[in-house]
Amino acid sequence: MSPQSVRPDKNSFLDLLFPNFVVTAESSPHICRSSLHEDEWKIVADSVPERQAEFCGGRVCAHQALKQLGVVDSAILQNKDRSPRWPDNVTGSISHTQGYCAAAVAKMDDIEGVGLDVELYSPLDWKLSELICSPQELVWLSSYSLSERGKLAKILFSVKEAAFKCQFPITLEFIDYAQAEITLDFNELSFCVAVNHESPEVSLVCSKIHGRYEVKNGFIISGATILNSPFLS
Repeated sequence: MSPQSVRPDKNSFLDLLFPNFVVTAESSPHICRSSLHEDEWKIVADSVPERQAEFCGGRVCAHQALKQLGVVDSAILQNKDRSPRWPDNVTGSISHTQGYCAAAVAKMDDIEGVGLDVELYSPLDWKLSELICSPQELVWLSSYSLSERGKLAKILFSVKEAAFKCQFPITLEFIDYAQAEITLDFNELSFCVAVNHESPEVSLVCSKIHGRYEVKNGFIISGATILNSPFLS
C-alpha cells in the first residue's frame, strides 16, 4: 500500500482528503469552555460569542485528533502569527467557518506539512476573485458561465488557503494569492499548486504538495499534505 492510499475504513469525506498518516476530527462550532485548557480559553475570552464558538469547536477537534494520534493532551496555544502551536513532532491544521469546524494532525515522522481549509460553498465576489486569482486563473474562469465562475473561484481560494497553511511551518514565508497557480482535477477532486515566489525554497516546497478537495453539505473542504522525505522517492 502506498503512503497516499486510502484505508478501507475511512468513511468520513474529511478523512478522504488525506493520506493514512493524518488523523482528522470534525464538529459544529460550540462554546465549551470546560473542554479547553484555561490558557486556550484566555485567547478568546474577550471575543464575541461567534468567534468563541468557532475557536472552541476547532480546538476540541484538534484535541480529539491528537488523542487518536496517541499524543499526550496539552494546551494548543498560538504562535505570533496566530497559527496553532502544536506539540513536539506534530504538525497539523485547524479550520472553521459558519456551522463547521475541523482539524487534521499527523506526526512529523510521516508528514512534513498539513493544511486544512473549510469554506461555505457560496460564490466568491468577482472583485475578490481578481485579488485571489492569478491572471492565468482569471482567463480559465472566464471560459465558464457567470453562474459557475464565483463557485469555482471559491474553490481556488480554499485550496490556496490549505496549501499556504501546509507550507508555512516549513518555510515561514507568506505567499500572495496571485503568486500561486492552481490546477484542479475535477475527476480526481485533486489539485496541484505551482508558486512563483522570490524564494526558490518556497516554490520547491509547494511543488511537493499533494492536494484534494471536496464539495459536500454546503461546504468546500480542502486538504494539503507534504509527505516526509523518505516517502518522496
